[in-house]
Amino acid sequence: MKFHRTGFALAPAMRRGALGVAMVIAGTANSHSVFACGYEDPSSAVFQRSVLSLSYPKALYVLGALTQARMDGTIAPEPIATANYLLGFIKTSHMLQRFGAALQIRSGDDEELAFTLVLIEPMLWTRFSIHEGHVATTVHVEGPQPGDLVVVTAEAVLRLIVDRRMTAERAEELGLIRIYGDPSKFDRLQRSFELRGSEQD
Repeated sequence: MKFHRTGFALAPAMRRGALGVAMVIAGTANSHSVFACGYEDPSSAVFQRSVLSLSYPKALYVLGALTQARMDGTIAPEPIATANYLLGFIKTSHMLQRFGAALQIRSGDDEELAFTLVLIEPMLWTRFSIHEGHVATTVHVEGPQPGDLVVVTAEAVLRLIVDRRMTAERAEELGLIRIYGDPSKFDRLQRSFELRGSEQD
């Protein structure tokens, strides 16, 4: 989804302050947050996607897969763009928190597993840490920490997964999810993607 401003332009300091208020409302403010995602400045997302493609080869293929999925009806057409980035951030933050709360924690999986997920449209990074039966979700981080798996997907795709209208496995088959990092951790990550409350339980 692209975010456009229509009819007004906030000064950078005002945008940062307004987004900070939104993060407090959404319960996602943290000391590692930055204000560089597309919700604060749509033009920054374009640059960050270029950087992403250098660090994670073929990450931008997710955008092509998303376009194809919209064309064949797998995913609904892109909604009308909105200039209300504050509302957009709050809604997306809530979706990410729901995703974290639904991650499957298997018995016997005591070793910590951490992954950082980026929504490629707004370039919003969120870190999920699974340890001792708990999932910690931190929205709007700078990027992955050393040792994290990196998951690249799209906002529309994650919403389908959270709403149980598509499995993460199917999304990966369609190229709508790409995973980077230590291959030995992939199986456990994919097991965690079998969300609690889904038909797979």
